Amino acid sequence: MNPRSEYQRRRDLWQQRCEATAARDDRLANVRMAIFVAGGVVIWRIFGHDAHIAWVFLPCVLFAYAVIQHVRTQAERDRAQHLLDHYDRGLARLDADPRGDGHTGETYLAQDHPHALHLDLFGPRSVFARLSFARTRSGRACLASWLLEPADAPVLRARHAAIDATRLSLDLREDLASIRKDVADALDDGRLRDWAQRPTTPMPRALATALGTATPLALIAMKWITLWPFLVLGALQMAYAWQQRARVASIVDAARKPAQELALVAHVLARLERESFDTGRFRELRTSWTPGDGTASEHLAAFSRLVDRHDWRANQMFALVAPVVLWSTRCAWAMEAWRAQWGDALAGWLASVGECEALLDLSRYAFENPDDPFPELVDDPVFEATQITHPLLPRGAAIRNDFAIGEKHRMWIVTGSNMSGKSTLLRAVGVNAILAMAGAPVRAEHLRIGPLALAASIRTMDSLRDGASRFYAEIQALQRVVAATDGPRTVLFLLDELLHGTNSHDRRVGAGGLLRGLLTRRAIGVVTTHDLALAKLEQEIGAEVGNAHFECTLAEGQLQFDYTLKPGVVKTSNALELMRAVGLDV
Repeated sequence: MNPRSEYQRRRDLWQQRCEATAARDDRLANVRMAIFVAGGVVIWRIFGHDAHIAWVFLPCVLFAYAVIQHVRTQAERDRAQHLLDHYDRGLARLDADPRGDGHTGETYLAQDHPHALHLDLFGPRSVFARLSFARTRSGRACLASWLLEPADAPVLRARHAAIDATRLSLDLREDLASIRKDVADALDDGRLRDWAQRPTTPMPRALATALGTATPLALIAMKWITLWPFLVLGALQMAYAWQQRARVASIVDAARKPAQELALVAHVLARLERESFDTGRFRELRTSWTPGDGTASEHLAAFSRLVDRHDWRANQMFALVAPVVLWSTRCAWAMEAWRAQWGDALAGWLASVGECEALLDLSRYAFENPDDPFPELVDDPVFEATQITHPLLPRGAAIRNDFAIGEKHRMWIVTGSNMSGKSTLLRAVGVNAILAMAGAPVRAEHLRIGPLALAASIRTMDSLRDGASRFYAEIQALQRVVAATDGPRTVLFLLDELLHGTNSHDRRVGAGGLLRGLLTRRAIGVVTTHDLALAKLEQEIGAEVGNAHFECTLAEGQLQFDYTLKPGVVKTSNALELMRAVGLDV
């Protein structure tokens, strides 16, 4: 199945449905107006005594039916428009257009993480934005955790099988994308779990039910008996409601935001429960959705309905009845009873639906990039790629290179002129390593990778607010790189323009000591630099270090780059040519 042709076919289908529902919407609007006018004529004839009053029911019934159909048509039109936009964004992603991206995920970015900031994992035009289209916050959080922390090989192989099994599940992903219900970002999963698992206290539900039932019955019976039972029960009811008012308000207020999130999770789970998954991981996740008494989606939807029913008391008509039946109190007790029964299971439901959505995000990415293979997972700490490039670059325009580290050379020093491709190589290696260790396909002809932990120093900025220079920001990033080597995995480090913020003498001494220390800690990595003196480490350290470079040529006054990685140390420089190209007299 070709992604572009399939997306275009589905996009055209929803375009036709948009046009059809828009036309039907216009017709129904005209029908409603016609029925309204006809009803006015009937009422005029009734007042003129030319028609029986029963005739007024016909336009009323027709008008109600037209309104219902109109509302349904508008819902169909909105869904069609939403899915039309969904496939427009899919086509944009196939062209590496950021207008097709999803959630940016800035909330998951920690400034002290060893590689997230430096490899543009989160934010606009980021790796996360290209991958994440989960409807629930649990799904987004799960995918973010996969990008931030590498998984072990057995887990990755299980993800590969699940992604392959759902790669062509376009109908499932379409249905999930059509769920329009949104929730605010004020409530995270941790707070939601804390609310669900907070201890409950005994609730006098029997007393509330008895008072809420007996008082209206006494009101009905007072025609035949007397008013006193109703008055006595009413007084008891008011005293009970007043005594419990603070607790009821606390329960209801605490339940409002969880109800919004759980309503969305219920919609997503209801669709996932209808899917027949064949792979082991999805089957394992399904077991947590069927607790025995109904399904998880039914229980979550029931809680959302409790909160909605509590709000009925805001209706002007029902507001007269709600106090008589202790509506607010009984709804609050029902919410607490739900939490006592299902609160402990909620964390498992959220985790399973989050993992499902994360897997479906990666399966969508795999479908849209059918030429990208899964990496070969090995036990040795290596990164060996043929024809690798950055996954976010346009596929046809990106230059591919072969790159291997970990066996013959444990460290590469890459030299080259400005804009020749050094930083892009670091990001291509880093992002593909992240995708590989998250379970996603990679942008290479073949990638062989072992259990690695990633650490980088690529994007370093000074901070006037924090009083930190660019050099200080860089050495803080380098400190995190070194600290990462204390972990159980071999570190793959990516260092761009190492110590470029200090003088040449300190740079040579500091960089040499740092790199020797990283090799002593069994790390492997890539260093880019303009300082050709660092390239002498190949001679000083030996075969563990290799030199490679990017170069440019000057033709007819224009700098030309081939972005091809070549062995050895660069022999050319373009700094002066670039300065002259922008009009500087040097």
